[in-house]
Amino acid sequence: MQLLGENVQHYHWGDYDYIPNLQGRAAGIEPEAELWMGAHTKSPSRVLDTNQSLDELISLNPEQALGKHAEDFNGELPYIMKILAIRSPLSLQVHPNDEQATAGYTDEPNLEKENGSYFSPRGKEEIVCAITDTDIKFGFRPLKDI
Repeated sequence: MQLLGENVQHYHWGDYDYIPNLQGRAAGIEPEAELWMGAHTKSPSRVLDTNQSLDELISLNPEQALGKHAEDFNGELPYIMKILAIRSPLSLQVHPNDEQATAGYTDEPNLEKENGSYFSPRGKEEIVCAITDTDIKFGFRPLKDI
């Protein structure tokens, strides 16, 4: 088992105090919206005693890091843990399933992937566990019902 460091994402809708209080540190001058722990290429966690990124650690020996089903996930950690600190409403976010993500990633024009809509051929289903009062809207009505 490895101890990991997490990464803070700064977005305008974030809170100033929640994540710093959670981590036992003083608040900064920017809003802190998300605390990430995982191997996302945008901001992977780091192994504390070696400072190696988690995505690099996994890529060196996926089966050791992820177990016997590593190949099912192309040798990548299939999830990311996020703690959200929401101060104001977020923009609409659409999260594709595996089939939609694969099609979109393959069919999208040859953009640098960080500028596209599909960053990965894997789905982005999420589990939300609200620990403060939160309003969440999910799902879409079929066009014929609108």
